[in-house]
Amino acid sequence: MSLPHTCILFLCFTPTVIFCYGRWQSINRMELLLQVAFPDLEVFLIFQMDNLKAIWHNELHSDSFCELKILHVGHGKNLLNIFPSSMLGRLHNLENLILNDCDSVEEIFDLQVLINVEQRLADTATQLRVVRLTNLPHLKHVWNRDPQGILSFHNLCTVHVRGCPGLRSLFPASIALNLLQLEELLIENCGVEEIVAKDEGLEEGPSSFRFSFPKVTYLHLVEVPELKRFYPGIHVSEWPRLKKFWVYHCKKIEIFPSEIKCSHEPCWEDHVDIQGQQPLLSFRKV
Repeated sequence: MSLPHTCILFLCFTPTVIFCYGRWQSINRMELLLQVAFPDLEVFLIFQMDNLKAIWHNELHSDSFCELKILHVGHGKNLLNIFPSSMLGRLHNLENLILNDCDSVEEIFDLQVLINVEQRLADTATQLRVVRLTNLPHLKHVWNRDPQGILSFHNLCTVHVRGCPGLRSLFPASIALNLLQLEELLIENCGVEEIVAKDEGLEEGPSSFRFSFPKVTYLHLVEVPELKRFYPGIHVSEWPRLKKFWVYHCKKIEIFPSEIKCSHEPCWEDHVDIQGQQPLLSFRKV
């Protein structure tokens, strides 16, 4: 396959690394790369490919990208989504996802098709540890549906989200309930209204949800002016190892209860105020 004359592309790849840099003028998929299988590919870097609308072909070789560990996409002006439903079964080795300056991206993980047709994977456990999303002005969803029963992301350690004004919530409830390895959570300059979205498919039952973050040491919430709550339902949140907590220009959320009678030891059990909104953090009463 020959490249069009209007294409400026720097392409460098080995069996385990692909680096793409350039501008595709007349094709929307990296068809050159998809003519062959990449069973051992571990690192995929894509930069400055403005006309690229989709990364993956609908009909990939059966073992392509199954060993992928790092995906970094930057300055993809017309890229619409990152992982369509056809890619979900290949993500079990992905560890690092970095996206920056992709003006048109609206979704990261597309689960809608699988849920609509009631197609279930065998509860694929991903190895995803690091997610860094920066300057994605049209991002609406990281996960467009709650992935319960399809994918689990319990290995997440670091989640940084910056410059996503269209994002209204970060985690679906089923993911937030299983973030036992999370260490750092940063949300900055975003339109987030609630950190965890309520999913109608999850039944709260007579007791509240318990969100436990036993390894989180760093919580950073800066320039999130629409942030109103952690979770819209009755819940308990636990942050026993929290050491660094930054909050700035988050005027709509109550951080601590308005009246605190407590010891110096935090227990993080939230209460509901008269408007039905719980503070982000609270303390054990004496």
